[in-house]
Amino acid sequence: MPDEHLNHNLMKHLSLMKLKKLLSKTCITYAISLFPVLLHAQKDVVPPVITYSNPADTVCIQIGSVWIMQYAVTDNQSDKNSITVSINWGMNGPVNTLQRRMYPVEIEATDSNGNKSKLKLNLRVDDCIAPVIHLNTPDTICVKWRTPYYPVQPTVTDNYYSGGQVSLVRKSSDVNPNIIGIYTEVYEAVDGSGNITTRIRIVRVAADCDATVGVSDIPGLQFSIYPQPANDILNVQVAGDFNGSDLSVWSLEGVLLYQANVSQSVESIDVAKWPCGIYLLRVGNGEFSRTRTFILQR
Repeated sequence: MPDEHLNHNLMKHLSLMKLKKLLSKTCITYAISLFPVLLHAQKDVVPPVITYSNPADTVCIQIGSVWIMQYAVTDNQSDKNSITVSINWGMNGPVNTLQRRMYPVEIEATDSNGNKSKLKLNLRVDDCIAPVIHLNTPDTICVKWRTPYYPVQPTVTDNYYSGGQVSLVRKSSDVNPNIIGIYTEVYEAVDGSGNITTRIRIVRVAADCDATVGVSDIPGLQFSIYPQPANDILNVQVAGDFNGSDLSVWSLEGVLLYQANVSQSVESIDVAKWPCGIYLLRVGNGEFSRTRTFILQR
């Protein structure tokens, strides 16, 4: 009798263990099968992305032109056909390219999960084209050494404004006809909408302007600039008699930005913090000088 009771308890214990094991496998299997469903059920919270053809906050539209709003909307999950886009114009209404004014606009996009994004722009109808400066001379001219130099006055034209609404000034000039070398004259024109253009005239002072001597063949004027365009470091490689000469960098407005004595064959200038644009680099030794332009671009 005790043995039967013992066997009964043992069988009962074994049955409970099997049941627990079975339940454990069932729960694991159910959890695994349920995981993709739970993962799929996670709600999309990422809004659509609106991109405009011009990334600037204020976009200039040429007055009198044919203009079409160009933008794109993308989303991480929703199909583009399920994205709702609304365009809300500001106080001046939709763009009229015949009227010079600012047209504020807000583009709103909503995906199928209700996520929204907005892009605000200022569309400015105006003259967007800069005036054109005519030097009325070749880009490079030659002046005979030790003779008076009288610069030829440039003229300016504009696609929209009349001559009286466009200013033209000489921003800088370093021409010295008493010293053989290469010089520059910088002219700037601004129209009624604030569009600016710059033009450079290169003036070569030489003992004989009729001689077929290239600029690089003038005695003592041997140097090169690299890389072109520059990014953060500009290298100036000098040769021959230029060791110990002066090196300077100027803006097109005639502002001196850098000056140093040449003490080695390769001079490196840190231009990382300078704004992008065109600059003038001059190397000279009192008797000769030469100017070259370089571009700073990132």
